Amino acid sequence: MKQRKEIYEETVTYLDYAVAQDDRQTALAVVDNYRQNILALRLLHNYYSSLPEAEEEPVCKISLLARRRGVYLFVLAASSSAYLYVLSGSEVYYVCQYRAEVPDELLSFFGYSNGDDFAKACPEVEKLTVFSAEDPVDSVFCQVCGVAEGEVHQFGCLVEICPWCEGTLNSCNCRFEQLEVDALETEEQLEAFRELLEAKGRRPFQGEDNPAYPGTSEGLDRDS
Repeated sequence: MKQRKEIYEETVTYLDYAVAQDDRQTALAVVDNYRQNILALRLLHNYYSSLPEAEEEPVCKISLLARRRGVYLFVLAASSSAYLYVLSGSEVYYVCQYRAEVPDELLSFFGYSNGDDFAKACPEVEKLTVFSAEDPVDSVFCQVCGVAEGEVHQFGCLVEICPWCEGTLNSCNCRFEQLEVDALETEEQLEAFRELLEAKGRRPFQGEDNPAYPGTSEGLDRDS
């Protein structure tokens, strides 16, 4: 996983190719403003590396529209257009232009009943609240899966604490003991364990749970 300094430096490099020279200082000012905020940096890195709709415009404003279980719905406003992005952990996905039609599964995930319901939550860009560069993401958000303090981890997160033994769920043996198996080898087994975990009661993320050095494994091992 790329670290903040690397993401920042790459984003600054992209500015040389992604925006007109006259707009570079405007773009750089926003990147510099968010240089300590990993969420905003990931958004800007993705935007300037791929330029949605092929528009070479600087980002002028970032706003957080919705958040649920470590998944974030952001609005990036450029000079003449605005765009919806989804961020989950270290992954960033461009959705569509702001206030355009959004996929039903995304609406459902964030708790909107339909497109009209979502439209009511989408004010004009000028009325959107600016995402704070001072948001203490390192202490409030899980460094691995991105959930906020008090929220339940994404299933398989390395940081989640086991409700049975209080160890790290990814490395303890409780998943094998609860299912009475030697290894998790199928999607059905993973889903069965998820149900047991939910029934037991999952421990919400706390800031002190963050590791000093996040790991790079992909979550619950199937055969360890």
